[in-house]
Amino acid sequence: MDEEYEKSIKALQLYIKVIKNVPSGEQWNNYAVQERLLSSKSMEYYSGIKFNKLCRKIMKRKK
Repeated sequence: MDEEYEKSIKALQLYIKVIKNVPSGEQWNNYAVQERLLSSKSMEYYSGIKFNKLCRKIMKRKK
């Protein structure tokens, strides 16, 4: 599970970098299905924080 989570986090970082915005859970889930990544709910469960907060945390690190 660690590998899938890390792969999903890296993909989320790239997604945020490209669109320059925080994706909604639905937007991410649509992308995740296509790319075989973890859903927003799975990422929430694994990280222990809400998906939106996780995205904002990623955005802050990029700045």
